[in-house]
Amino acid sequence: MSLCAPYGTGDWQLYDLKADPGETRDLAAERPEIRDEMLRHWDDYAATHNVTIPDVSPICRPAN
Repeated sequence: MSLCAPYGTGDWQLYDLKADPGETRDLAAERPEIRDEMLRHWDDYAATHNVTIPDVSPICRPAN
């Protein structure tokens, strides 16, 4: 069983979960101020809690 796919776009996304619970309309480009504020919160959290994101997943290996 593989939990690695599907892969995301690599871009941060922003959704209004109350109006769009299915996450069908990415608002990141329309609301960059909210996206950027959330990214600042994420960066602060990651720095405070020593979050490390590997370049390559130790579980998912790219297909040869």
